[in-house]
Amino acid sequence: MSEKQLKLFVNYRRADNADFVQHMRTWFMIRYGRENVFMDFDTIPEFARFEDFIREKVREADAVVAVIGPQWLKLMQDKAAAGKPDYVRIELEEALKHGKVIAPICIKDASVPDETLIPPSLRPIFDRNIAQLRDGSDILERIDRITHSLETQIAAQGLARVVIEPTTEAAPKADTFIGVYDAFDYFLEAEQSHDWPKALGWIAKIREMGVNVPVDLGQREARILETLRIEEEKRRRREMADYLYGFARRMKKRGLPAEEIWDVLVQVWQVEPDYDPDDLGGKLVAQVAPQPPKVDFSKAVRDVIGGPFEWIDILGGVVELEDGMGNFTIPDFAIAKYPVTNKQYQTFVDAKDGYTNTKWWDYSEFAQAWRKEHQSPANTAFAGDDLPRTDVCWYDAIAFCRWLEQRTQQKILLPTDQQWQRAAIGDTGWQYPWGNEPPDKDRCNFARNVGQTTPVTQYPKGASHFGIMDMSGNVWEWCLTEFDTDSININTNSPRVVRGGSWRYDDSDFLRAAVRHWFNPDRMNHYQGFRLARSL
Repeated sequence: MSEKQLKLFVNYRRADNADFVQHMRTWFMIRYGRENVFMDFDTIPEFARFEDFIREKVREADAVVAVIGPQWLKLMQDKAAAGKPDYVRIELEEALKHGKVIAPICIKDASVPDETLIPPSLRPIFDRNIAQLRDGSDILERIDRITHSLETQIAAQGLARVVIEPTTEAAPKADTFIGVYDAFDYFLEAEQSHDWPKALGWIAKIREMGVNVPVDLGQREARILETLRIEEEKRRRREMADYLYGFARRMKKRGLPAEEIWDVLVQVWQVEPDYDPDDLGGKLVAQVAPQPPKVDFSKAVRDVIGGPFEWIDILGGVVELEDGMGNFTIPDFAIAKYPVTNKQYQTFVDAKDGYTNTKWWDYSEFAQAWRKEHQSPANTAFAGDDLPRTDVCWYDAIAFCRWLEQRTQQKILLPTDQQWQRAAIGDTGWQYPWGNEPPDKDRCNFARNVGQTTPVTQYPKGASHFGIMDMSGNVWEWCLTEFDTDSININTNSPRVVRGGSWRYDDSDFLRAAVRHWFNPDRMNHYQGFRLARSL
């Protein structure tokens, strides 16, 4: 194609709703192509002077999207007061200097800043109608209107360029008649093959037809966009890790001290754990001061109780609980990929220091009283090594965690109410771990469709986007948290939260990731189990 592609520069502050801006970037990339949307450190040359580089990127762009968050003005004033370089301001002044199309967008609950408080050099940016972008069901329509308005402004200034769709086949040509059945079939084909740009193109085409379809395309579109965002975040982490790693390579080539190179590698691993394509860490580890050995925490657990077992690390964040419990910000943690199985729990029962050792119940008088009345554990309801262990009360589940904690030297307990929900749906807002589609027999075990528990590895299609299995159906799972108070004090006999629904419950609402239920801590039944969590 002889014409140039449209290029965008996204101007924003990292400390001001960066996650929301990442979503915006994903939408722009879908429309204009990844290589044509610049934000942050993309393709920054090694050793380049940062200010010179971003000025060059602004000059290359056709338009600059100026993202105005709730803290935009305050952060600018803080930079000025501290005498620090303000790259957001530098970028915008460069764009004005070269007559670039500037598209200011107020996001979330931000409002247009008071003109008298804005530096005079930036006031021309606000002499125009400023777009608003909020969370809500119409957010995709809003971003579509914004991009079309932006393209109109570029064309009006004689800078018209080609808008490149994600792939040449992302959507059919406008003059091609294709029936809605065919269009829907092409969409499903693209969705099933994970060709996300093409799938989004067919969604747009179906909408253009103006016909009703018995599928919620909006939900599917939102899920695809979330998948693209996650993939893009992984790509960005790898790019940043590779950028930092380049310094370590050159330091090694020039024979710099091993300790200095190691410090750079530590920065790399903070961005992308274990990223070391040249095995510099392995070559240097003997030369640096003793480092704590890398521990395979999952293997350490498997060495005690066997598989299947894997820790999944979960980034912390905000969790909104139902029942008026409110919003909570939680730190990073790890959670087991699968519920505890019959075979794994039996290891505890059979161990010489396991169920027979009453010290594992000495954390509360109520647990001790329970253990005194139950000299032997209850039998699981259904035989099978890889079935989830049932008929385990909360007291016994805590005892198992304490035993395994001592055996592995890891901080192991039941997941809290908030940890469980974040592991199930993260920030997606989905109804279920897999998305918003209703439960079916391919995703989970529910409504007696099997008649008993099933192996914890049986439903990969029902896994959360973190890859965690069996978070809907099969067995209710104990949480650490008291149901009514949000306390995680293990010394009480208060009812405890259970999550996830079970094979026995007919009401599919119990399978929703946000649903909270409870049992008394001495409750045991054949549709209830537990999984493990670990503090990081």
